[in-house]
Amino acid sequence: MILAFKIVFVKAIQKSEESDDVKQRVLNLIDSITYSTSLYTTRSLFEQHKLIFTSQMVFQILLTNKEFDLKELEFLLRYPYVPNLTSPVDFLNDQSWGGIKAVSSMEEFHNLDRDIEGRCCELFV
Repeated sequence: MILAFKIVFVKAIQKSEESDDVKQRVLNLIDSITYSTSLYTTRSLFEQHKLIFTSQMVFQILLTNKEFDLKELEFLLRYPYVPNLTSPVDFLNDQSWGGIKAVSSMEEFHNLDRDIEGRCCELFV
């Protein structure tokens, strides 16, 4: 198994784009090795596990590159919600409204709950 990954690793290095700039060369190597490793790994997985593995890789890459906030990932994976709420809108059940309330506490989604309530009231007036 280790020999197989060594072969994948060496081939990824050989396939990576050359660059005279050291930082760019390192980025090219990281991209090539990541891509080759993910292809090699997914070949050995059952079909139903490929999406799980690919999602985990994507989340880890986004977190490493600081393109994705850990709080957003935790919300996506755990779906926290505020219990015992009644949805003020017809198209969301109580649990979904609790999720909207929970995500509204995040800075990026601040006032989402109020925006939804406001829009629905505007549509029916």
